[in-house]
Amino acid sequence: MANTSLTTHDTPLHEFYASCPEGFEAALADELRGMGLRQVRQLKGRVAFAGSPTDAERACLWSRLASRIFVVLGRFACTDAEDLYEATRSIAWERILRAGATIAVTARGTNDELRNSHFAALRVKDALCDRMLEVEGRRPNVDTDDPDARISLTLRGNRASIQLDLSGDPLFKRLPREATRTHAAHVLRPDYAALACAQGNWQEICSAALTNTKDAMRDEDTAASADGSVPANGSVPADGSALAGSTVERPTPTLPV
Repeated sequence: MANTSLTTHDTPLHEFYASCPEGFEAALADELRGMGLRQVRQLKGRVAFAGSPTDAERACLWSRLASRIFVVLGRFACTDAEDLYEATRSIAWERILRAGATIAVTARGTNDELRNSHFAALRVKDALCDRMLEVEGRRPNVDTDDPDARISLTLRGNRASIQLDLSGDPLFKRLPREATRTHAAHVLRPDYAALACAQGNWQEICSAALTNTKDAMRDEDTAASADGSVPANGSVPADGSALAGSTVERPTPTLPV
């Protein structure tokens, strides 16, 4: 099985990808690059990147365009159910899952021997549980509604990969429920709203407006200082001593005896 850890300057990097609706890929790739993530590659329905677990946490926290963030646990040749079982069992699940954790396994894709994605998901689940039973003495329980870990298999021809979902619920559900309700016609789902802002260069527009505002305030303060008037930012001491012609003296501070 292929190791999905990459190495750059002796620092191991993990392989991740961010899933997204089709049409989001270019904007999502730009967003991830803006976070400083490395080896960003735009693919169909997702954007791959490499990094550390901290990089993945950053993507989960700050991405407004990604639906979910996944870490790739392994890539391997897979022609039949036996290949799938052995490759899945070779993953060190005991280092990923705690004993007694609940899991849900999904699969997509088929090949000549693995023609049913539900059966493929069951083989992944069996291999994972057998490994955990052997090493930890306890099998994980299956919980398809609210599992501790969501694991997915992707099968393309005779190649397969296994991923762990780091997001839980879709990332756009981070907002309060009333902000993401879909029954109201006037509410745009947060990730689609973020795409509209990204395509309209909203961040650049806001940054430019903020810079212009700061420059204008600085110019006004400079002019105010030159003629002795009140600064434009309104920062006048409470005793009025900054006013032109003021005769108010600042009180002399006294120290406690």
